[in-house]
Amino acid sequence: MAYELGVRLRADLRKTGDFSRVHPLPQSGQDVPDDLDARLVVLGIDHPYSKEPGSAGEVVAKAILESRGNAPRLYRNTVVFLAADKTRLQDLDEAARRYLAWESILAEQETLDLTPHQVKQAETRRQPPMGP
Repeated sequence: MAYELGVRLRADLRKTGDFSRVHPLPQSGQDVPDDLDARLVVLGIDHPYSKEPGSAGEVVAKAILESRGNAPRLYRNTVVFLAADKTRLQDLDEAARRYLAWESILAEQETLDLTPHQVKQAETRRQPPMGP
């Protein structure tokens, strides 16, 4: 599931918007350059944010903000972080699992001997729900 989310996130973040650079799922501060360009750092689902002090997202963001590898980060005010909301992560997990299950069914439609109606139904259910 994490792999699927990473693939989709990286593909979607190719559109950088107003940021000169976007860094999806960095492994460490070394992966985020320290220069004058504004950049967005998108943390992975293993580093969600929550209101409680010391959340995984906050800890990783602070580590990246403090240094780039062994050197201190000089241009801290050019880095913006985005992390998944820990309270909504379960919804994302369920949606990703549901998608992968329907994708698997469609990939094996001949083996499963699905009727055209069942294929259409699986294609419809594979689609993400509309709305916020």
